[in-house]
Amino acid sequence: MAKSPEFKDAWILVCFFAFFILFFPMGLGSVAEGHGAYWREVLITPLALAFCFTLVGGLCRPAGWLSAAGLWATVHWLPEIASRNVQVYFWVAAYFTLFFSIGDRLTLSKILKVALCTGPLLVLAYFLEPNWERAGGGQALFNWLVLLLLLVLVNGLLRAIQSLKQGRDSHRLDWMEK
Repeated sequence: MAKSPEFKDAWILVCFFAFFILFFPMGLGSVAEGHGAYWREVLITPLALAFCFTLVGGLCRPAGWLSAAGLWATVHWLPEIASRNVQVYFWVAAYFTLFFSIGDRLTLSKILKVALCTGPLLVLAYFLEPNWERAGGGQALFNWLVLLLLLVLVNGLLRAIQSLKQGRDSHRLDWMEK
């Protein structure tokens, strides 16, 4: 029996990086080189545009709709992040965490792999913020950790329901054989 790939929608990452590279020159031209937050401003423009285009592209799959709904609920339910720039990084990390974690096979290893890939984005966002606007970094990391905890709880709940259903089905088969 062939094993399906764990990240079958990896094309969305390719689209994201392609859009990021496409819009990167726009970010370079948007800020003067002497600006105090030069790299933050240069990276935020292509990152936000790539995120928007990728989000729209992801809506062609059920996982995209589910992660967009989860992202909307997460942004409205979790405490607000003070910095708008850190918010963009949080949205990107949360979207990809939801998109790649909820799917055919929700596993702890998949959640961990996605966490290891998206977590550094939020750490990078915190360090790219100017010193006087760093109020959103810790909140973004906290929100992201709550999101991961919720995914682990959903994973445990789904596995418990699945084991109860399998136990009930095997018990029913035993009864039918008698």
